[in-house]
Amino acid sequence: MNDAWFYMVGNQQFGPVPLAEIRRLVHTGQLGPMASVWTQGAVAALTAGQAVGGAPIGPDGDAMRFIAPTAQTSGMALLSGYLGIFGFFFCALGPIAILTGFLGLRDLKKNPHKHGVGRAWTGIILGGIQTLIGLYLVYLISQGK
Repeated sequence: MNDAWFYMVGNQQFGPVPLAEIRRLVHTGQLGPMASVWTQGAVAALTAGQAVGGAPIGPDGDAMRFIAPTAQTSGMALLSGYLGIFGFFFCALGPIAILTGFLGLRDLKKNPHKHGVGRAWTGIILGGIQTLIGLYLVYLISQGK
């Protein structure tokens, strides 16, 4: 197996480094598990998580991220997730959840060491559902039903 790996952080390419270094960077949170990594002559890039066999639990308690967000979580992605969830109580939050979800995805693309892709997509999807429900309710009200 080729042990000369390259990786991207933002728009900057690093490498070659051994796979053990990729594993260390993912473990310490310096390289997000969704960051692109590849070997010389590879047809396609992998995610860092795929290259190291899944995202290992790091010293900051990666498993805890799902319960209590850490400093490495994108603020916009986090906000989007919460707006998507709480938007079911107030449909007007749906469009804001969509907007903050896309801003969160942009932040995550610029900062691959951050986490929160799932939260961003949760906000986008739930916000879309809530927006459709809200528009349907407005339609029903305008029709006098």
